[in-house]
Amino acid sequence: PPLFNKTSRPCPPFCIQPIKVAPNVETVGELEVLNYLQDPSAVVIDSRLKSWVEKGTIPGSTHIPWTYFSHSEDSSTQEVITILTQQFYVKLIENSKGIVSNASILAGKNRDTLDFSNAKTLVLFCNGTWCGQTAESIKALLNMGYPSEKLKYYRDGMQGWVSLGLTIVTNDSDKTCNLTARS
Repeated sequence: PPLFNKTSRPCPPFCIQPIKVAPNVETVGELEVLNYLQDPSAVVIDSRLKSWVEKGTIPGSTHIPWTYFSHSEDSSTQEVITILTQQFYVKLIENSKGIVSNASILAGKNRDTLDFSNAKTLVLFCNGTWCGQTAESIKALLNMGYPSEKLKYYRDGMQGWVSLGLTIVTNDSDKTCNLTARS
């Protein structure tokens, strides 16, 4: 489709992303994504903004925009904590005073408040090799302390998926993360 038939975009802001987005984060292809979609210990995440997802996404993926993991004022720490604990199975550990310092989790200052021992494997994608939204999500998750071996990067994203003729859906609302605003 015309949306993904362009092979290059103006850089910046759309610059080709590296094969390795971060040390120890595996880059995966379509067969691996298909396998992770069947794996209950994994979540395949469409990290694009809602306007892109509405044009089509990978069936079975969960929409969590990259902005939820950014360090901007757009991020609600409580929303991030909800995603981490309810969808990714990360546990909150109370500090010695019995209070979790939510505000510093996004900034990576309070890693000792998160237990990733049962965390799900996350497979993140965006529009393709020229899109940096997934790279930003992965860097933010790593900064929070998410284990790099539990993060997978589908670099080819929607452009690669569509170019191979794989199925997309335009309304997979049962797998959409129900969050407010900023998507």
